[in-house]
Amino acid sequence: MSSLFPKAALACASLIAAPAAFAQVTHFQPEAAVRAEQHTNRNLSPDSENELDIAGYRLDLGVNWQYITPTTTARIYPRVRLQRFPDQSDVNRSEQFLDARLNHRATERTAVNVVGRFDRRDTFNAELAPAEFDEFDPDTPDDQDIDTGLIIASNTRTHFSLRPTLRHSLTQRTGLRAYGAYRGNRFSTETERQQTEFDYFETGGDWVHQLDELNEFSAGPYVSRFETRDNTNTTDAVGANFGWNRRWTQLFQTTFSVFGERSDITLRGANPGSATSTDFGAQVRGVRELETGRVRFDIARRFHPSASGDKTISNQFRVQYNHELTERLDLTTAVRAFQRKAQGGGGGNDRDYLRGELSLQWMLSPTLFVAGGYQYTWQDRERLPGTADNHTIWLQLGYRGLGPQRR
Repeated sequence: MSSLFPKAALACASLIAAPAAFAQVTHFQPEAAVRAEQHTNRNLSPDSENELDIAGYRLDLGVNWQYITPTTTARIYPRVRLQRFPDQSDVNRSEQFLDARLNHRATERTAVNVVGRFDRRDTFNAELAPAEFDEFDPDTPDDQDIDTGLIIASNTRTHFSLRPTLRHSLTQRTGLRAYGAYRGNRFSTETERQQTEFDYFETGGDWVHQLDELNEFSAGPYVSRFETRDNTNTTDAVGANFGWNRRWTQLFQTTFSVFGERSDITLRGANPGSATSTDFGAQVRGVRELETGRVRFDIARRFHPSASGDKTISNQFRVQYNHELTERLDLTTAVRAFQRKAQGGGGGNDRDYLRGELSLQWMLSPTLFVAGGYQYTWQDRERLPGTADNHTIWLQLGYRGLGPQRR
Protein backbone atom coordinates (compact mmCIF):
# COMPACT_ATOMS: atom_id res chain seq x y z
CA MET A 1 0.00 0.00 0.00
CA SER A 2 2.80 2.40 0.87
CA SER A 3 4.47 1.75 -2.50
CA LEU A 4 1.33 2.76 -4.39
CA PHE A 5 1.17 6.25 -2.87
CA PRO A 6 4.42 7.60 -4.43
CA LYS A 7 3.39 6.19 -7.83
CA ALA A 8 -0.06 7.80 -7.61
CA ALA A 9 1.46 11.10 -6.51
CA LEU A 10 3.91 10.98 -9.40
CA ALA A 11 1.08 10.29 -11.89
CA CYS A 12 -0.98 13.21 -10.56
CA ALA A 13 2.03 15.48 -10.73
CA SER A 14 2.58 14.45 -14.34
CA LEU A 15 -1.02 15.29 -15.25
CA ILE A 16 -0.78 18.66 -13.53
CA ALA A 17 2.53 19.44 -15.23
CA ALA A 18 1.35 18.38 -18.71
CA PRO A 19 -0.73 21.50 -19.45
CA ALA A 20 2.17 23.69 -18.34
CA ALA A 21 4.54 21.82 -20.64
CA PHE A 22 2.04 22.16 -23.52
CA ALA A 23 1.69 25.88 -22.86
CA GLN A 24 5.42 26.38 -23.27
CA VAL A 25 5.22 25.34 -26.94
CA THR A 26 1.79 26.70 -27.88
CA HIS A 27 1.60 30.34 -28.99
CA PHE A 28 -1.54 32.38 -29.61
CA GLN A 29 -1.38 35.85 -31.11
CA PRO A 30 -4.78 37.50 -31.73
CA GLU A 31 -5.01 40.33 -34.26
CA ALA A 32 -7.59 43.01 -35.07
CA ALA A 33 -7.43 46.11 -37.26
CA VAL A 34 -9.81 48.70 -38.71
CA ARG A 35 -8.87 50.45 -41.94
CA ALA A 36 -10.17 53.23 -44.18
CA GLU A 37 -8.95 53.73 -47.74
CA GLN A 38 -9.59 56.08 -50.66
CA HIS A 39 -9.07 55.22 -54.36
CA THR A 40 -8.99 57.39 -57.47
CA ASN A 41 -9.62 54.58 -60.02
CA ARG A 42 -10.36 51.43 -58.06
CA ASN A 43 -11.51 49.43 -61.09
CA LEU A 44 -8.41 50.39 -63.17
CA SER A 45 -10.53 51.65 -66.04
CA PRO A 46 -8.60 53.14 -69.00
CA ASP A 47 -11.66 55.26 -69.74
CA SER A 48 -11.74 58.34 -67.48
CA GLU A 49 -15.54 58.44 -67.60
CA ASN A 50 -15.77 54.99 -66.00
CA GLU A 51 -13.14 55.49 -63.30
CA LEU A 52 -14.37 54.44 -59.86
CA ASP A 53 -13.33 57.09 -57.31
CA ILE A 54 -14.50 55.50 -54.06
CA ALA A 55 -13.77 55.00 -50.35
CA GLY A 56 -13.79 51.70 -48.50
CA TYR A 57 -13.75 50.50 -44.89
CA ARG A 58 -12.81 47.15 -43.43
CA LEU A 59 -12.29 45.21 -40.21
CA ASP A 60 -9.72 42.38 -40.10
CA LEU A 61 -9.77 39.74 -37.36
CA GLY A 62 -7.38 36.82 -37.00
CA VAL A 63 -5.43 34.48 -34.74
CA ASN A 64 -1.86 33.35 -35.35
CA TRP A 65 -1.46 29.93 -33.68
CA GLN A 66 1.88 28.09 -33.41
CA TYR A 67 2.86 24.77 -31.92
CA ILE A 68 6.58 23.99 -31.44
CA THR A 69 8.39 20.87 -30.25
CA PRO A 70 11.98 19.72 -30.87
CA THR A 71 10.85 17.87 -34.02
CA THR A 72 7.70 19.72 -35.14
CA THR A 73 6.68 23.27 -35.92
CA ALA A 74 3.07 23.91 -36.91
CA ARG A 75 1.37 27.20 -37.67
CA ILE A 76 -2.28 27.94 -38.45
CA TYR A 77 -3.40 31.45 -39.33
CA PRO A 78 -7.18 31.93 -39.87
CA ARG A 79 -8.56 35.40 -40.66
CA VAL A 80 -11.82 37.03 -41.60
CA ARG A 81 -12.34 40.43 -43.23
CA LEU A 82 -15.54 42.47 -42.99
CA GLN A 83 -15.69 45.27 -45.55
CA ARG A 84 -17.91 47.92 -47.04
CA PHE A 85 -17.62 50.18 -50.08
CA PRO A 86 -20.57 52.61 -49.77
CA ASP A 87 -20.57 53.45 -53.49
CA GLN A 88 -20.15 49.81 -54.55
CA SER A 89 -22.83 47.96 -52.62
CA ASP A 90 -22.52 44.68 -54.54
CA VAL A 91 -19.07 43.89 -53.10
CA ASN A 92 -19.21 40.88 -50.77
CA ARG A 93 -19.22 42.04 -47.15
CA SER A 94 -17.08 39.17 -45.88
CA GLU A 95 -13.83 37.50 -46.99
CA GLN A 96 -12.13 34.49 -45.38
CA PHE A 97 -8.49 33.35 -45.28
CA LEU A 98 -6.68 30.31 -43.87
CA ASP A 99 -2.94 29.59 -44.03
CA ALA A 100 -1.30 26.50 -42.53
CA ARG A 101 2.26 25.20 -42.38
CA LEU A 102 3.83 22.06 -40.93
CA ASN A 103 7.55 21.32 -40.58
CA HIS A 104 8.24 17.87 -39.13
CA ARG A 105 11.45 15.91 -38.77
CA ALA A 106 10.25 12.30 -38.93
CA THR A 107 13.72 10.78 -38.42
CA GLU A 108 17.28 12.03 -38.26
CA ARG A 109 17.43 11.76 -42.06
CA THR A 110 13.88 12.55 -43.16
CA ALA A 111 11.98 15.82 -42.95
CA VAL A 112 8.49 16.78 -44.17
CA ASN A 113 7.20 20.25 -45.00
CA VAL A 114 3.59 21.03 -45.95
CA VAL A 115 2.10 24.43 -46.79
CA GLY A 116 -1.63 24.85 -47.38
CA ARG A 117 -3.66 27.95 -48.26
CA PHE A 118 -7.30 28.88 -48.72
CA ASP A 119 -9.02 32.16 -49.37
CA ARG A 120 -12.50 33.20 -50.46
CA ARG A 121 -12.58 36.79 -51.71
CA ASP A 122 -14.54 39.16 -53.87
CA THR A 123 -12.84 39.62 -57.23
CA PHE A 124 -13.08 43.35 -56.56
CA ASN A 125 -10.08 42.76 -54.23
CA ALA A 126 -8.58 39.39 -55.17
CA GLU A 127 -7.37 40.07 -58.71
CA LEU A 128 -4.71 42.70 -57.99
CA ALA A 129 -1.18 41.46 -57.22
CA PRO A 130 0.38 43.03 -54.08
CA ALA A 131 3.89 44.45 -54.09
CA GLU A 132 4.84 43.30 -50.59
CA PHE A 133 5.93 39.70 -50.08
CA ASP A 134 3.52 37.48 -48.22
CA GLU A 135 4.57 37.38 -44.57
CA PHE A 136 3.37 33.80 -44.09
CA ASP A 137 5.37 32.25 -46.94
CA PRO A 138 7.74 34.85 -48.47
CA ASP A 139 10.21 32.37 -49.98
CA THR A 140 7.73 30.75 -52.40
CA PRO A 141 5.62 33.56 -53.90
CA ASP A 142 3.98 31.47 -56.65
CA ASP A 143 0.57 31.56 -54.96
CA GLN A 144 0.52 35.33 -55.50
CA ASP A 145 0.92 34.88 -59.26
CA ILE A 146 -2.63 33.79 -60.12
CA ASP A 147 -4.43 37.14 -60.42
CA THR A 148 -5.97 38.32 -63.71
CA GLY A 149 -6.09 42.08 -63.13
CA LEU A 150 -9.84 42.12 -63.89
CA ILE A 151 -11.72 44.14 -61.27
CA ILE A 152 -15.30 42.85 -61.19
CA ALA A 153 -17.54 43.36 -58.17
CA SER A 154 -20.15 40.82 -56.97
CA ASN A 155 -18.10 37.84 -58.19
CA THR A 156 -16.39 35.58 -55.65
CA ARG A 157 -13.06 33.81 -56.17
CA THR A 158 -12.14 30.80 -54.05
CA HIS A 159 -8.49 29.78 -54.17
CA PHE A 160 -6.81 26.81 -52.51
CA SER A 161 -3.33 25.33 -52.73
CA LEU A 162 -1.30 22.55 -51.16
CA ARG A 163 2.46 22.08 -51.40
CA PRO A 164 4.07 19.04 -49.66
CA THR A 165 7.84 18.45 -49.70
CA LEU A 166 9.81 15.42 -48.49
CA ARG A 167 13.57 15.56 -48.02
CA HIS A 168 15.72 12.54 -47.20
CA SER A 169 19.48 12.59 -46.49
CA LEU A 170 21.48 9.81 -48.09
CA THR A 171 24.78 10.97 -46.64
CA GLN A 172 25.92 13.92 -44.58
CA ARG A 173 26.09 16.10 -47.73
CA THR A 174 23.82 14.42 -50.28
CA GLY A 175 20.09 13.84 -50.31
CA LEU A 176 16.89 13.53 -52.30
CA ARG A 177 13.91 15.86 -52.36
CA ALA A 178 10.43 15.05 -53.66
CA TYR A 179 7.67 17.62 -53.91
CA GLY A 180 4.19 18.18 -55.19
CA ALA A 181 1.93 21.17 -55.72
CA TYR A 182 -1.75 21.74 -56.32
CA ARG A 183 -3.49 25.04 -57.01
CA GLY A 184 -7.12 25.59 -57.86
CA ASN A 185 -9.45 28.51 -58.52
CA ARG A 186 -13.24 28.63 -58.43
CA PHE A 187 -15.58 31.53 -59.24
CA SER A 188 -19.21 32.05 -58.30
CA THR A 189 -19.68 33.34 -61.87
CA GLU A 190 -17.23 32.13 -64.48
CA THR A 191 -16.24 34.28 -67.47
CA GLU A 192 -14.55 32.31 -70.24
CA ARG A 193 -10.90 33.24 -70.82
CA GLN A 194 -11.13 36.08 -68.29
CA GLN A 195 -12.00 34.58 -64.92
CA THR A 196 -11.84 30.85 -65.61
CA GLU A 197 -11.82 28.03 -63.09
CA PHE A 198 -8.75 25.79 -63.24
CA ASP A 199 -6.79 23.01 -61.57
CA TYR A 200 -3.00 22.82 -61.63
CA PHE A 201 -0.87 19.84 -60.57
CA GLU A 202 2.91 19.58 -60.40
CA THR A 203 5.29 16.98 -59.04
CA GLY A 204 9.03 16.54 -59.23
CA GLY A 205 12.20 15.41 -57.55
CA ASP A 206 15.70 16.76 -56.99
CA TRP A 207 19.11 15.43 -56.20
CA VAL A 208 20.57 17.76 -53.57
CA HIS A 209 24.24 18.15 -52.71
CA GLN A 210 25.77 20.43 -50.09
CA LEU A 211 29.19 21.34 -51.41
CA ASP A 212 30.20 23.13 -48.20
CA GLU A 213 28.65 25.24 -45.47
CA LEU A 214 27.92 28.06 -47.94
CA ASN A 215 26.82 26.30 -51.14
CA GLU A 216 24.07 23.82 -51.97
CA PHE A 217 23.22 22.55 -55.46
CA SER A 218 20.13 20.74 -56.71
CA ALA A 219 18.91 19.32 -60.03
CA GLY A 220 15.95 17.25 -61.13
CA PRO A 221 12.93 16.76 -63.41
CA TYR A 222 9.28 17.73 -62.96
CA VAL A 223 5.94 17.27 -64.72
CA SER A 224 2.83 19.44 -64.54
CA ARG A 225 -0.71 19.69 -65.85
CA PHE A 226 -2.89 22.80 -66.19
CA GLU A 227 -6.53 22.29 -67.08
CA THR A 228 -9.48 24.64 -67.09
CA ARG A 229 -12.70 23.36 -65.61
CA ASP A 230 -14.62 24.25 -68.78
CA ASN A 231 -12.23 22.02 -70.75
CA THR A 232 -11.06 24.82 -73.08
CA ASN A 233 -7.35 24.41 -72.24
CA THR A 234 -5.20 21.48 -71.19
CA THR A 235 -1.45 22.04 -70.93
CA ASP A 236 0.89 19.16 -70.09
CA ALA A 237 4.53 20.03 -69.41
CA VAL A 238 7.78 18.15 -68.77
CA GLY A 239 10.76 20.08 -67.48
CA ALA A 240 14.00 20.12 -65.54
CA ASN A 241 15.55 22.61 -63.16
CA PHE A 242 18.93 23.38 -61.64
CA GLY A 243 19.31 25.35 -58.42
CA TRP A 244 22.10 26.93 -56.38
CA ASN A 245 21.63 28.18 -52.83
CA ARG A 246 24.44 30.45 -51.69
CA ARG A 247 24.98 31.92 -48.23
CA TRP A 248 27.37 34.80 -48.83
CA THR A 249 27.46 35.87 -45.19
CA GLN A 250 25.41 35.22 -42.07
CA LEU A 251 23.22 38.14 -43.15
CA PHE A 252 22.94 37.63 -46.91
CA GLN A 253 21.77 34.61 -48.87
CA THR A 254 20.50 34.02 -52.41
CA THR A 255 18.87 31.28 -54.47
CA PHE A 256 19.60 30.96 -58.19
CA SER A 257 17.64 28.61 -60.43
CA VAL A 258 17.34 27.93 -64.16
CA PHE A 259 14.74 25.68 -65.73
CA GLY A 260 13.21 24.68 -69.02
CA GLU A 261 10.06 22.90 -70.01
CA ARG A 262 8.27 21.56 -73.07
CA SER A 263 4.51 22.06 -73.07
CA ASP A 264 1.81 20.40 -75.14
CA ILE A 265 -1.17 22.76 -75.32
CA THR A 266 -4.63 21.58 -76.38
CA LEU A 267 -7.33 24.20 -76.97
CA ARG A 268 -11.04 23.48 -77.35
CA GLY A 269 -14.15 25.58 -77.69
CA ALA A 270 -14.45 28.58 -80.03
CA ASN A 271 -10.84 28.37 -81.27
CA PRO A 272 -9.77 24.72 -81.10
CA GLY A 273 -6.24 23.66 -81.89
CA SER A 274 -2.99 22.39 -80.44
CA ALA A 275 0.52 23.72 -80.06
CA THR A 276 3.89 22.78 -78.61
CA SER A 277 5.95 25.34 -76.72
CA THR A 278 9.52 25.08 -75.40
CA ASP A 279 10.34 27.74 -72.83
CA PHE A 280 13.22 28.57 -70.54
CA GLY A 281 13.16 30.48 -67.28
CA ALA A 282 15.40 31.65 -64.48
CA GLN A 283 15.05 33.14 -61.03
CA VAL A 284 17.23 34.85 -58.48
CA ARG A 285 15.85 35.71 -55.08
CA GLY A 286 17.52 36.73 -51.88
CA VAL A 287 17.36 38.26 -48.43
CA ARG A 288 19.79 40.75 -46.94
CA GLU A 289 19.52 41.43 -43.22
CA LEU A 290 20.53 44.94 -42.21
CA GLU A 291 21.34 46.42 -38.82
CA THR A 292 17.90 48.09 -38.68
CA GLY A 293 15.98 46.37 -41.43
CA ARG A 294 15.80 43.87 -44.28
CA VAL A 295 15.84 43.81 -48.08
CA ARG A 296 14.09 40.99 -49.97
CA PHE A 297 14.08 40.67 -53.75
CA ASP A 298 12.86 38.37 -56.51
CA ILE A 299 13.80 38.64 -60.20
CA ALA A 300 12.35 35.89 -62.35
CA ARG A 301 10.97 34.54 -65.57
CA ARG A 302 8.49 31.89 -64.43
CA PHE A 303 5.63 29.73 -65.71
CA HIS A 304 2.46 29.47 -63.68
CA PRO A 305 -1.30 28.88 -63.97
CA SER A 306 -3.75 31.74 -64.42
CA ALA A 307 -7.49 32.25 -64.27
CA SER A 308 -7.22 34.00 -67.65
CA GLY A 309 -7.66 30.52 -69.13
CA ASP A 310 -4.01 29.86 -70.02
CA LYS A 311 -0.78 28.88 -68.38
CA THR A 312 1.27 32.07 -68.48
CA ILE A 313 4.87 33.26 -68.68
CA SER A 314 5.74 36.02 -66.24
CA ASN A 315 8.80 38.30 -66.35
CA GLN A 316 8.99 39.95 -62.94
CA PHE A 317 11.04 42.29 -60.78
CA ARG A 318 10.10 42.61 -57.11
CA VAL A 319 11.83 44.18 -54.11
CA GLN A 320 10.82 45.08 -50.56
CA TYR A 321 12.69 47.16 -47.98
CA ASN A 322 11.81 47.20 -44.27
CA HIS A 323 13.52 49.78 -42.09
CA GLU A 324 13.23 50.41 -38.35
CA LEU A 325 13.38 54.19 -38.14
CA THR A 326 13.05 54.21 -34.35
CA GLU A 327 12.09 51.69 -31.69
CA ARG A 328 8.44 52.44 -32.41
CA LEU A 329 8.35 53.58 -36.03
CA ASP A 330 8.78 51.19 -39.00
CA LEU A 331 8.95 52.00 -42.70
CA THR A 332 8.02 49.53 -45.46
CA THR A 333 8.50 50.15 -49.17
CA ALA A 334 7.88 47.68 -51.98
CA VAL A 335 7.88 47.71 -55.78
CA ARG A 336 6.64 45.01 -58.14
CA ALA A 337 6.61 45.08 -61.93
CA PHE A 338 5.79 42.26 -64.32
CA GLN A 339 4.86 41.41 -67.87
CA ARG A 340 2.63 38.41 -68.49
CA LYS A 341 1.68 36.58 -71.66
CA ALA A 342 0.02 33.29 -72.45
CA GLN A 343 2.29 30.31 -72.98
CA GLY A 344 2.22 29.40 -76.65
CA GLY A 345 1.30 32.96 -77.68
CA GLY A 346 -2.49 32.71 -77.43
CA GLY A 347 -5.11 34.00 -75.07
CA GLY A 348 -5.28 37.75 -75.65
CA ASN A 349 -4.96 38.50 -71.90
CA ASP A 350 -1.35 39.72 -72.00
CA ARG A 351 -0.70 42.66 -69.71
CA ASP A 352 1.94 44.85 -68.07
CA TYR A 353 1.59 45.72 -64.40
CA LEU A 354 3.31 47.98 -61.87
CA ARG A 355 2.61 48.32 -58.17
CA GLY A 356 4.37 50.53 -55.62
CA GLU A 357 3.65 50.65 -51.89
CA LEU A 358 4.87 52.88 -49.06
CA SER A 359 3.73 52.62 -45.44
CA LEU A 360 4.62 53.71 -41.90
CA GLN A 361 3.65 51.95 -38.68
CA TRP A 362 3.84 53.57 -35.23
CA MET A 363 3.57 51.41 -32.12
CA LEU A 364 1.39 53.21 -29.59
CA SER A 365 2.08 50.44 -27.08
CA PRO A 366 3.51 46.91 -27.22
CA THR A 367 0.20 45.72 -28.73
CA LEU A 368 -1.51 48.77 -30.28
CA PHE A 369 -0.38 50.44 -33.50
CA VAL A 370 -1.46 53.02 -36.04
CA ALA A 371 -0.38 52.78 -39.68
CA GLY A 372 -0.89 54.62 -42.92
CA GLY A 373 0.33 54.41 -46.45
CA TYR A 374 0.14 55.09 -50.15
CA GLN A 375 -0.21 52.68 -53.09
CA TYR A 376 0.18 53.26 -56.79
CA THR A 377 -1.10 50.72 -59.34
CA TRP A 378 -0.66 50.89 -63.12
CA GLN A 379 -1.83 48.39 -65.73
CA ASP A 380 -1.82 48.04 -69.51
CA ARG A 381 -4.05 45.25 -70.85
CA GLU A 382 -3.80 43.95 -74.40
CA ARG A 383 -7.58 43.72 -74.80
CA LEU A 384 -8.26 47.29 -73.68
CA PRO A 385 -7.13 50.51 -75.38
CA GLY A 386 -4.94 52.78 -73.26
CA THR A 387 -3.51 52.33 -69.78
CA ALA A 388 -5.02 52.74 -66.32
CA ASP A 389 -3.67 53.75 -62.92
CA ASN A 390 -4.98 54.11 -59.40
CA HIS A 391 -3.78 56.14 -56.41
CA THR A 392 -4.69 54.83 -52.94
CA ILE A 393 -4.20 56.27 -49.47
CA TRP A 394 -5.12 54.36 -46.35
CA LEU A 395 -5.13 54.65 -42.56
CA GLN A 396 -5.29 51.80 -40.06
CA LEU A 397 -5.62 51.28 -36.31
CA GLY A 398 -4.77 47.83 -35.04
CA TYR A 399 -4.06 45.44 -32.20
CA ARG A 400 -1.55 42.59 -32.29
CA GLY A 401 -1.24 40.36 -29.24
CA LEU A 402 2.12 39.66 -27.69
CA GLY A 403 3.68 36.38 -28.71
CA PRO A 404 4.34 33.82 -27.54
CA GLN A 405 1.12 33.56 -25.56
CA ARG A 406 0.39 30.97 -22.89
CA ARG A 407 -2.88 29.07 -23.00
